[in-house]
Amino acid sequence: MLLFGNEADKEVKTALDAFTKVCEEQVGTMVCVHVGADEHNIMEFFGVKKEDTPTMFAVTVPDNNGQMKKYKGPAKEEINAKGKLAGWVTDFMAGKVEMYRKSEPVPEQAVDRHGVTTLVGKTLDEAINDPTKDVLVEFYAPWCGHCKQIAPIYDKLGSEFASVDSVVIGKMDATANDAPADLQIQGFPTIMFWPAEAGAKPMSFEGDRTLKGFRSFIKKEAKSKFEMPKKKKPAAAEL
Repeated sequence: MLLFGNEADKEVKTALDAFTKVCEEQVGTMVCVHVGADEHNIMEFFGVKKEDTPTMFAVTVPDNNGQMKKYKGPAKEEINAKGKLAGWVTDFMAGKVEMYRKSEPVPEQAVDRHGVTTLVGKTLDEAINDPTKDVLVEFYAPWCGHCKQIAPIYDKLGSEFASVDSVVIGKMDATANDAPADLQIQGFPTIMFWPAEAGAKPMSFEGDRTLKGFRSFIKKEAKSKFEMPKKKKPAAAEL
């Protein structure tokens, strides 16, 4: 269990007192950690902003796939309420708390001018679980050099498939949004493909990161039937 916030903040100090009391009751079952609001890397990983503290999370021990599940604690206004934190911990231990997925706000215009769909934590599941769509998703980081290199290629790919309704060319900032726990996003970019069928298992794209490589992969693995738009011939020069 982690509590975020600087102790100099009165709200955080009060929350820390309640947090400590609950932790004393969970000795042997939980490890409790107080994280200062200046621990930027940890704050970013959990999507916590300084102005949102005190904030609490519980995390599970990583499973066999190295995946750690996150659970967000009570709202900051409720942490200090009598019995609220202890009740939340009881519910968490009983498996009654839903797993938390970090997500950016849903964009008003998800599809950009290149035909690439911006996905966030709140919209990813719906997109990849649509049995009528073949979905290619690039999980990227804004600071990733390799991601920046393939960005123009990915934009061209989006433009080519913009008129193909059954194929989605998507991307998601995996530093600002959480992918499903069963996806192993261990490097950037990670590119995954979901065929258009119910219960489809994701496929890892390991081909050439070229326009031809992406196009050939989609044509080979797609379950939907589609035709690529014919390229327009250049107009004849006027005499």
